[in-house]
Amino acid sequence: MPNSAGPILARLPAPQQGSRTPDNHLARCLDWIGSLGEAATPAVPHLRDLLESGRAPRAAAAALARLGPVATSAAAASLRALLTASTDAVLRYHAAFGIWRATGDVSELVTLGRERIDVRRSSILLGYLEQAGAAADDLAPLLARHIAHGWEWDRVRTARAYWKLTRDTERVLSELLQLADATPAGVAAIEALGWIGSPALPIAPRLEEWPPKTRGSQASAP
Repeated sequence: MPNSAGPILARLPAPQQGSRTPDNHLARCLDWIGSLGEAATPAVPHLRDLLESGRAPRAAAAALARLGPVATSAAAASLRALLTASTDAVLRYHAAFGIWRATGDVSELVTLGRERIDVRRSSILLGYLEQAGAAADDLAPLLARHIAHGWEWDRVRTARAYWKLTRDTERVLSELLQLADATPAGVAAIEALGWIGSPALPIAPRLEEWPPKTRGSQASAP
């Protein structure tokens, strides 16, 4: 597929901005290409074309972000130009993360974090910070201020990202234990407690009380 990406992608209609409906075939195709790793190398020029033409910039930027080093320095240059020119926050998150994955330069992602976390804790941005981990540890004090505030998904995602940046168990443990339950956000908190290990053992008796089907459920963000 990646070797014939150009003709195939050209035939697919552009997705509506922000739409997640199943008929967004191009967005779904780009998401799949982003999951292929090195096998997607031949598709990178076509992803750049979609990015630079404005036909499917969010989906193309997200795919390049997932591909990381496969995306090449040329694609990183396109992402950097987009980051400077665009006012679309989601597009800028994808671009900044893609630049870090392709080049190791985390500064753009950290700058966006400083700009946006106090305004809105985007699930995309926090997810990218979680993946960046210690590389983005300059944002740890900012994230720490928000761990105990907001709705449950905000708190879980903030605590997860903070722990990945710092491995500071003491700061997040009580919050994650409080949030851990049979809801999707609660299961995401339990996953983070699994990273922490033995200090999180107080959650074990509560887990034993859950029905087997509940214990096997997966976290899924809204």
